[in-house]
Amino acid sequence: MVFNFTIPEPGQDRRVKDMIIDILGFEWPLTLIQLYNKITKNYSCATSYQSVYKSINELCSEGVILKNDKLYSINLAWIEKLKDFSNHIESNYKNKDKIPLIEGILKAKTENNVTVLTFNSTLEMDKAWLNIKKDYYNNLKEPGEVTFWEGNHCWWLLIYPEAEYEEMDRLKFKKVKHFFINHSNSLLDKYAKKFYDNMNMPFKISNRKVESDIGVFGDTIMQVSLPLEIRDKIEEIYSKAKNPSEVNIHDFIKKVLTKETSISLILTKNKEIAEQLKQKVLREFN
Repeated sequence: MVFNFTIPEPGQDRRVKDMIIDILGFEWPLTLIQLYNKITKNYSCATSYQSVYKSINELCSEGVILKNDKLYSINLAWIEKLKDFSNHIESNYKNKDKIPLIEGILKAKTENNVTVLTFNSTLEMDKAWLNIKKDYYNNLKEPGEVTFWEGNHCWWLLIYPEAEYEEMDRLKFKKVKHFFINHSNSLLDKYAKKFYDNMNMPFKISNRKVESDIGVFGDTIMQVSLPLEIRDKIEEIYSKAKNPSEVNIHDFIKKVLTKETSISLILTKNKEIAEQLKQKVLREFN
């Protein structure tokens, strides 16, 4: 998924937008006419007043600059976004990762081998989870890789089972040995077991609740702890519904998936720990 935002383009053939950002980076706030005068004087640019006006409006709509009364200045939130993007790319290259920075992220922080991606909803977090896994599996070269998921409920089957079906097909095509450990035994959890059983995916049910969902693939450990309010709502749904058709999907989307809440996805790169977790899962299934 592309991370879309305006980035200055250095060079001799500068755009009007870049000139505006350059000027406001050292002098602010300025009016439209002040910006126009500085562009034509400082950059010897034969641009029109209308062109500067259009560029300013576009920068405002893109969240790069802010307008207060008739004065313009750079949006600090845009600077933070640009900084996060730069830090993330630097971290990827230094750690030889290929972790995408995905739209919907509130902030991203990397320290040593741990990356924390913070989102504003469960839906945005789950899209990142899916994209990171998809990128890993698409680039997997050797067959026989062991991966697994462990958590309380496979709730995504209630909303987009077709996406999960496609992913399971991808794993079978790549000859991945993927395992599921589901720490709940409701009727909906048994429905999930039937779903994965039909796809020949090893699925084990346990009654011991866990605090977070964990996914392990390669040397990456991906972990998320859902906010208590979201967890409680999911538990309420799973305790009442006898089959997926009884789940109010609109209610689930509103009160679980898209409800605004801060939720962090933690990615840890540690080959030794990842291997230990895989061996533990293999022993459970053997």
